[in-house]
Amino acid sequence: MSFWSGKQHRLRRRLAAAVGGAGALLAGLLAPAATAATPVTVTVSASSPTVLRNTSVGLNNVMSEISDQMWSEDGHWMKQTYVGQGMSKIMRWGFGTSDWDPFKQRPYPTGWWWGGANEATAQDTFTFQEFIAYCKSTGTIPLIMVPWESQTYNGLPGVPLSQILATTHRMAQYVRDRGITNAEFEIGNEAYFGDQFYTDAAKPTPAFYADQLPDFWHAIKTVRSSFKVVVGMDSWNPAWDEALDKQYQYFDIVADHIYPSYAKGWASFYATNDLWSKYPKPVWDPAHPKPILLDEFNVVWPGGFASDLGGSLASLDDLLQAGQSNLFDGIMTWPDTYTYGGGYGNDSASPAYGVFDYYAALDGQTKVLTPDTLAHTVFNTAVLPLEENATSSDAHVPAYAYSDGDTTNVVLINEYATDQPTNVTVPGSADHVDGFTLAGQSITDTHPTYSALFGAGAAVTGSDFNVDLPAYSAVVLKFYRDNAAARPGHFATVSPHPDQSSVSSYQDFSWAKSAGATNYHLTVSTHRDLSAPVISQDVGDVTHFQDVSTQLDSATQYYGQVTASNAAGSRAGPVNVFRTARVAGVANHVVNSGFEHGGSPVYTAHPDEEVFSQFWTLSSDAHRVASDAHRGAYSVQLNGDGQSVTQHVFGLHPNMNYRLTGYVKTDGGAVSLSVAGAGSGSTGNGSYTKISVPFTTGANAYSADISCSSSGAVGQAYCDDLTVIRDR
Repeated sequence: MSFWSGKQHRLRRRLAAAVGGAGALLAGLLAPAATAATPVTVTVSASSPTVLRNTSVGLNNVMSEISDQMWSEDGHWMKQTYVGQGMSKIMRWGFGTSDWDPFKQRPYPTGWWWGGANEATAQDTFTFQEFIAYCKSTGTIPLIMVPWESQTYNGLPGVPLSQILATTHRMAQYVRDRGITNAEFEIGNEAYFGDQFYTDAAKPTPAFYADQLPDFWHAIKTVRSSFKVVVGMDSWNPAWDEALDKQYQYFDIVADHIYPSYAKGWASFYATNDLWSKYPKPVWDPAHPKPILLDEFNVVWPGGFASDLGGSLASLDDLLQAGQSNLFDGIMTWPDTYTYGGGYGNDSASPAYGVFDYYAALDGQTKVLTPDTLAHTVFNTAVLPLEENATSSDAHVPAYAYSDGDTTNVVLINEYATDQPTNVTVPGSADHVDGFTLAGQSITDTHPTYSALFGAGAAVTGSDFNVDLPAYSAVVLKFYRDNAAARPGHFATVSPHPDQSSVSSYQDFSWAKSAGATNYHLTVSTHRDLSAPVISQDVGDVTHFQDVSTQLDSATQYYGQVTASNAAGSRAGPVNVFRTARVAGVANHVVNSGFEHGGSPVYTAHPDEEVFSQFWTLSSDAHRVASDAHRGAYSVQLNGDGQSVTQHVFGLHPNMNYRLTGYVKTDGGAVSLSVAGAGSGSTGNGSYTKISVPFTTGANAYSADISCSSSGAVGQAYCDDLTVIRDR
């Protein structure tokens, strides 16, 4: 989702309003006939099922327009909908925080804040701290947008990029210190559009964006190597993706967004059910493969045709197709966004973009949940790890089928204006079926519901089942055997996916939930038969696990398998092959180790000391100087006895051997390298000498303090090129 200027605001508001009215008219003109000519037949085949990457979609939220009340209010808001059902494995936070200081919890003083109805004080926003606490308590993966758009660029007001870099580093530290091992950090929102800078003249170039990635990578990865860096791809601009590909080692995931065709409205939904004929198919074409995260599924955005039952059906139909495409490592919807009028508004004279308008906020009311919420709910409760082939005799009753080996879920969407008799044939020996429906009073009903269609446990005789699909509805049929002692169902591995490369050496393994499982066992080996495993561990009833005590070798092919079990037996998941990669900048945990400015041209506009001081601490008579360097242009000069330069190094792991290495020289006395509480080494040579200090981290240590210091009758001493790497 991009930022819009005031002029764009007005234009898109008028467009949204036009689409809203025209969409309703076109829906009537292009909708199918009132009823099908004959009863619809749907056939499900279990032959050659496809293992799906995604069996759940994640959740976006607009921080600046979500109050604590909206988050928790009974019957209205996301906490009950998502937390209670455990339906969101990943949540994206930060849209609306592009000009937000997450630690002072207020906008940066740039005049760019566009926080909707919370604009005045932003006291009720869903803050970074609340978000991380929620993710920790529920096991949700946090996708965190860093405040990239707050920067000074091309003379526009903002804060120095060095400050944003330091804030990013601190955000990563905060997440790590809360015990979260699996988190993702997104560098900017649709930075390729430049809309967030309001003028084309200020639009960042592809090269500028790509040049910043090493610094952001280091700021995040030195805190915890398992954290992932996410960048925005641009399906319309090959130059942008080519620039990113030149820095491919400095990001893990590419994010893309899809939007509706503004001019078509509901006509688009009824004219074709093919998702990729309506939206560009995201494809990462450059030379180095990367997982794609569809972190904005904007099918029913903006307003006009988004806030009713029709929006729910369109979103669900397209979500199911996006999931079945297996293109994405994750998909995220916007359930918090009540797009009833279109356009952004952050003043008291107009409705705010988001879940509630200004006047509702004043009297403490909240709006109902959105169409995407209901589509999200159906997807996350109906989609199972195996996609089975479902065919329908009528294009206006699309059918989808999913299985875990013991249960088959069939999703049917009725685009007709009347109830539709339908015969469903499923494989296997199910003896019961549950039915649920997403429906309303009409296709324009703004308060549709998802509820039981008929009593639970209806008997099934044979493989056929007849059902009347309500007008304009989605129906979910759950076929199963009434056998409480069944062993765990089939499930899919989510990460790493088959044949994935550039996998972290401290990979966070994740998988879809297996129905009925009470425990999972993870096995990782360099052998296809899983012999001599490097990881073999029962992990409990969880769907992701990271063994921080075991570092996988770099540039090595591994085989991994998860086995689900319960009292009735076990079921093994697929054996996936993946390959680790040694990525530049991760082996050395020291930030700005050569005392250079980091290599990014953005720093030429700011004093080098400003950037330097974000990571290094100098004593009173220690200075960064552009002379006497061991390598590069800069070193640190220590003048006299007792001077030092220190850094708190992050991203280490407990009970592991590391080595601090650096180059020092002195014209008198001694100069030392040391690790606090672990040892030191020193020299008195007048030319650069390499010093190496081995050390072992403690049982709960994820960081260490390193220093280079002078002692004795020292005139001037110099330090350069400090590294901390794992000692094998």
